[in-house]
Amino acid sequence: MRSTYRVTGWFECPVCREKKRHGFFDLDSPNPTQPIHCSDCELRITLERGTKQCRLCGEYKSLGEFHKHHSARAGRLNECKSCTRLRSRDSFTRRRYGLSQQDYDALYAAQKGMCAICGGEGTAIIAGPGSLKRTARHFPLLYVDHDHITGRVRGLLCHSCNSGLGSFKDNVETLSAAIAYLAKHNQERPIMHP
Repeated sequence: MRSTYRVTGWFECPVCREKKRHGFFDLDSPNPTQPIHCSDCELRITLERGTKQCRLCGEYKSLGEFHKHHSARAGRLNECKSCTRLRSRDSFTRRRYGLSQQDYDALYAAQKGMCAICGGEGTAIIAGPGSLKRTARHFPLLYVDHDHITGRVRGLLCHSCNSGLGSFKDNVETLSAAIAYLAKHNQERPIMHP
């Protein structure tokens, strides 16, 4: 239960016990059991702990898990990098393909998390600080494949298959010629002895 109460547009901070206008409080806190601190106390607590609570997932994470922002309190945004990626991905797939996160999840489940072409799981590569890191948690493992003429979503593909179709410009004749080429040269392949 929240320990703050409303008195005609004013709230009392449970930490400093000062009454302040509602603009000093994050009223969309993801954790209703957590008392809502005023922004001054939240800044002090954040700097003391070296952690910050994400306003979307509610998890406390180190400050390095939040993007820097010059006008934000404590110099960091209020949502962690993971949630920002998920929100950005959802916004992109909704805008580009008309596919909500629920639609994507349903398609992913229907394909049992496998690429519609090769049956592989696929791995998303996300640029991290100083190196590339692989993660299955924050970015789609499978990419949305769509017909470039009609815009209709066909399925989910791993990065390799999606790039391959894109390289062949979804041309069935060119793909058939590539298959014939590979079949011909696989038969002519000499057996190599170690």
